[in-house]
Amino acid sequence: MAAQQSFHDRLWASIQPLWPGIVGHPFLVELAQGTLSSARFAYFLEQDALYLEDFARLLASAAAKAPNRDQIKLFLSHAQGVFAVESSLHETLATALGRDPSGLTMAQRGRTTQEYLDFLFGHANGGDYADLVMALLPCFWVYRQVGLALAQGPICPNPLYCRWIETYAAEEFGESVASQIALADDLAAANPHRQASFAEIFAQGVRHERAFWDQAYSEGALMDD
Repeated sequence: MAAQQSFHDRLWASIQPLWPGIVGHPFLVELAQGTLSSARFAYFLEQDALYLEDFARLLASAAAKAPNRDQIKLFLSHAQGVFAVESSLHETLATALGRDPSGLTMAQRGRTTQEYLDFLFGHANGGDYADLVMALLPCFWVYRQVGLALAQGPICPNPLYCRWIETYAAEEFGESVASQIALADDLAAANPHRQASFAEIFAQGVRHERAFWDQAYSEGALMDD
């Protein structure tokens, strides 16, 4: 008899109709080819920096809701990692693009950035711990899968864009993602009657991720290169 499919396998399978539009998004395709305009990439960095500041707060909120010490430590370590890894990456890339890294979080939030954060804070403030975990999961998992997919293609000729790809394809980031996936499985097992709603929250988050790249590609094109 075949082994029963895990919750996370079913979760990922449920968003497969969305996946081609993400991994094949022109922002990511051009990034991997090294042809993405620096204006589009710089706009993405600004919006991602703004997003990550609040994402760290959301991770701390998850830690506050967590039911045990191990899960508290997990989310606090993820929050610290936002600044140790991703924010540091943004500063390095912005400097290489000739832009002031201190100005990254002084930009105005795009509408899509705000809508994504509103979605997350809605679950942080109006939902319970499990809802918040499911809402946060796409940011981990989608970036990991994108990083792996792009890393499997031809070597990017732009070293800055290579650095971005390598960060999310790296084993260290993969370990963080694996811990979040395992937690989602545990919560789904403990709440079998809520698995459909968990899947919908996850799918909403994935759609926000897609919209975030839409925004970077369209709005970034309006910036001076």
